[in-house]
Amino acid sequence: MGLASGAALALSAVSASADGAYRGGGVVAPYNWSGLYVGVNAGYGRGDAEWQGPAAFFGVNTFSTDPRGGLVGGHAGVLHQWGHIVAGVEVSYDAAWLKDSVVGPVAVFPNDRFKTEINDLLLVVGRLGVATHNFLFYGKAGFASSEVELSGVSGAPVAGVTFNKDERLTGWTAGAGLEFMLSRNIILGVEYNYVSLDNEPFDMRSRGSIVGIPLFVNLDDVRIHTAMARLSYKFGGDRAAPLK
Repeated sequence: MGLASGAALALSAVSASADGAYRGGGVVAPYNWSGLYVGVNAGYGRGDAEWQGPAAFFGVNTFSTDPRGGLVGGHAGVLHQWGHIVAGVEVSYDAAWLKDSVVGPVAVFPNDRFKTEINDLLLVVGRLGVATHNFLFYGKAGFASSEVELSGVSGAPVAGVTFNKDERLTGWTAGAGLEFMLSRNIILGVEYNYVSLDNEPFDMRSRGSIVGIPLFVNLDDVRIHTAMARLSYKFGGDRAAPLK
């Protein structure tokens, strides 16, 4: 009686395993990347912005700034899995604190100070990746936008002349990342992003000790590199994706 019961249990287990393993005509993956997800991200960024101007009063022609600092924000997207292939779209937004100040780029005005600040970063991208069990390696590319702020203040001999102007620049981004599905709903990840923003003229007037002097700065294409850590929550996850 015991032997018969054991045999029946074994056959039942094998039958259930086979039914699960070949449901839908393919092997069933225990990890399913399809679905909507939201999350948070944080990391570090470094930029490269070359000024041309403002020559009208400060006597500056061309110099480079290297803004760097932290980013914190969130993301939301949707993915769909076809076998090992995973594709989808994602929107992310980060507040940014990338800053750099340059003092005295022109020798005759050694106390003039100029600052570049990158205040945020918006990305709208498509994602395409390959899933292996609970790992997903992906590439991404799409639209990028960022608020870039330029400011300056003069030193002696005519101190206290200031200017400040921000513009929203747009361009493109490309990057890659690796994600790990800790559970069917929790995903950890790291990613790299390269951002290129189109050049934009900053047309403004001076303030401070002398008001109204026309100033013009043209930025070359602004380039940003970011390294980000990610934590995502994926909705659903009960149904597995068939691997053909």
